[in-house]
Amino acid sequence: MAKGYAQKHDVKFNDTFARMVKFTSIIVLLIVTTIKNLEIYQVDFKNAFLNGNVDETIFMEQLNG
Repeated sequence: MAKGYAQKHDVKFNDTFARMVKFTSIIVLLIVTTIKNLEIYQVDFKNAFLNGNVDETIFMEQLNG
């Protein structure tokens, strides 16, 4: 989280945000692929963001101290 050091204690302090999919969406995807006789591939990129190229300007401040 950018500027995570600026969080205030007890104000969304322990919240974690991640993109999630509803279980019903996964079931629908599996049903459609089964009906159409398609193949599904699953890949997990745990740290793909670490070496990515960014074309936009990013404004961040270094933590004091």
